[in-house]
Amino acid sequence: VTFLDSAPASGSVNVSATVGCTWGPFSTSSWLTASLASPGSATVNFAVSENFGYERSGFLYAGSAQARVVQRGTRAFFTDVT
Repeated sequence: VTFLDSAPASGSVNVSATVGCTWGPFSTSSWLTASLASPGSATVNFAVSENFGYERSGFLYAGSAQARVVQRGTRAFFTDVT
């Protein structure tokens, strides 16, 4: 799990795969984008846009592997609790 602040940010995840294995990273979250450095074992670079809302969580997928990314928001869930 990678935890990020609410500001725009980027990071990377290492993926181990056999030589010749073809795969591509993707995310089902619109705020979380991924790009591939090279096939086989590689580093997947990802970026998140600024989060003006509540905390959000998404996943990066590469083959059968997944990496969770959690980004803080600028809004609090409970504004009436001290």
